[in-house]
Amino acid sequence: MFIIFYLNLDIACRYQLGVEDGRIGDEQITASSFYASHLNLHHAPQKARLNAQRTNSSIGAWCAAFDDANQWIQVDLNNAVVVNGVMIQGRGDGNYWVTKFRLQYGVTVNDLVYVQTNHTNQESMVFDGNTDQDTIVTRVFPSPVRATVIRIHPSDWQNFICMRFDLIGCEDCRYQIGVEDGRIGDEQITASSFFASQRNLLHAPPNARLNAQITPSSIGAWCAEFNDANQWIQVNLSAAVVVNGVMIQGRHGVDQWVTKFRVQYGVNEDDLVYVQTNHTNQESMVFDGNTDEDTIVTRVFPSPVRATIIRIRPSDWHDQYICMRFDLMYCA
Repeated sequence: MFIIFYLNLDIACRYQLGVEDGRIGDEQITASSFYASHLNLHHAPQKARLNAQRTNSSIGAWCAAFDDANQWIQVDLNNAVVVNGVMIQGRGDGNYWVTKFRLQYGVTVNDLVYVQTNHTNQESMVFDGNTDQDTIVTRVFPSPVRATVIRIHPSDWQNFICMRFDLIGCEDCRYQIGVEDGRIGDEQITASSFFASQRNLLHAPPNARLNAQITPSSIGAWCAEFNDANQWIQVNLSAAVVVNGVMIQGRHGVDQWVTKFRVQYGVNEDDLVYVQTNHTNQESMVFDGNTDEDTIVTRVFPSPVRATIIRIRPSDWHDQYICMRFDLMYCA
């Protein structure tokens, strides 16, 4: 039952963002060019809504004025949204569709970068497109992106560059994932070490739940056995989830807390990478932590990540001891 729950969390970040149903207005959809623009708007980018049909004023798709690799169609979402992928179709009344494409994203049109194949190189990803005019093809990004502008670049096509589309993603990414309320089980929370592990479980990683209190069986936090930069605490979510950030506290009732930390993520423990400062370098991001034991500090990632494993690595701490409580935030 638990695994099914978390699979559904990942699926939840695949809502259509509003190209098809009109929540995204005509003025938000633009393109490099459109066919016969000097005569009419029949091929204009606003006609590219998923499942659009031919009418007296529309051919039921966007068609570029030129059939070359410089063409694009884009959406300005007005606000930063988590985008998880794209759904595309060809032109419904003819044998015209896009067979290959790439995607750019950014906060503005001046900072667009390509969706990449993975987190360890700078290679833009080429997505497979359609093989007929009407079948909807859904392509999910290797990792979600936070963007205001999404631009689709056709790179290969059948006869002419024509397409319909929508975006998929989620707008709310601050739900707690379940460390605090127990939806995450004790067995899913592990750590590099914990203090006095040879004697008791008072400092064990399952005691690190946000807002945990001191009890006869818990000191109200996880505390590492060793106080060095090799320590970590992690959650195994059992299935891929779109994670947006972390909430952390210090040890309840004691002046011990983490002041700086980094975050790793991956599908399994063998492929963990660091959350990075941006999309153009390989620098791991150092997050500011707590300044007291009880205030909850929320740190949002520069872009959400799709992961099964989230690992928090303290890099600096107060009062000589690494102790903390936490929860994660996910997108729905």
